[in-house]
Amino acid sequence: MVAAMDDITRSVLPRYEIEVNGIEPIGKGLYRVDTDRGGKWLHEHEDMEAVQLRFAVTEHLANHCFRRIPRFIRTLHGDPYVRSGERVYTLTDEWAGRQPEYITSDLRLAAVNLAELHSALCAGDLNMDRCIPQRHGTWAQAFKRCRDHVASIVSSWNSIGNRDDFQEVFLNYAPWLSEVMDESIETLEKGGYDAVAREHQERNSICFGEYRLEHLRITGEGKVATLSFDTIAGDMPLYDVARFCHILLEEGKGVFIPSVLSNYEEVRKLDEEEKAIVKGYLSFPHSVYRIITAYLQLSRPQDRFVGLLQQAVDRWRMNQPFILGAFRYETS
Repeated sequence: MVAAMDDITRSVLPRYEIEVNGIEPIGKGLYRVDTDRGGKWLHEHEDMEAVQLRFAVTEHLANHCFRRIPRFIRTLHGDPYVRSGERVYTLTDEWAGRQPEYITSDLRLAAVNLAELHSALCAGDLNMDRCIPQRHGTWAQAFKRCRDHVASIVSSWNSIGNRDDFQEVFLNYAPWLSEVMDESIETLEKGGYDAVAREHQERNSICFGEYRLEHLRITGEGKVATLSFDTIAGDMPLYDVARFCHILLEEGKGVFIPSVLSNYEEVRKLDEEEKAIVKGYLSFPHSVYRIITAYLQLSRPQDRFVGLLQQAVDRWRMNQPFILGAFRYETS
């Protein structure tokens, strides 16, 4: 840590047109820098391609009038980053504001901001020739693998004579679990997921990967700043919509999903097929499957896993009215 701080003080920050008043380590590879031009964030990277990817995305967004984003501050020589040894450093602004809350007004701002970001990304070609982590077409594949995995567990545990409590509870839930997984996959197929995924792959579409409230700041005037683009991947932008709504479900805030989708559509309309794809993602029992895989991988008391499994199933069932309420239509 001391060596890194020395390197930053002597070799990195002097390359910027700022006067440094103080440096505070925040986490691994992240420092808050107090300067004569306000607070800044200094990021330490090891993956040069990831840096170039974020640079391309933020420059593209800046060219489409986005200002409150983690755009790289240029050095005195006009470079967007600094190399020092094996590390690469980038400097970004610290945007003022509060973290959004799970309230209607804040969620509206978050949804509209996401839709505007997506619209900008789709406006013209994104000038980027770097390798992007590719996830196109993987939703249905992943869901089918999970379903097949559950089927193999059922087959294996049915042959066990001495089953523990978790295995017994799981086997009781297994028919229901297989059914809801099938329904989720079928909903994706009704939305033409594979064809939509291929279309977005041909367009080189990208998503932000993890669009969360903690990655945003809102000013008193209602302006939104997006703090992080660290999880960009090659996938349809619709993933961000589905993932954001899924986070609402996991936080017990599924009641907001209809209004969030409506707010998103104020800027960027979703067609019937896209809504079916989002519904298919949300209706998959993600948390239930996570508990099962955690049981298989970790050594914890089985009674704890029994409780976690039951809670996950109950939460899934409680969330269904919110999902059904958000998608009142039939896909032919």
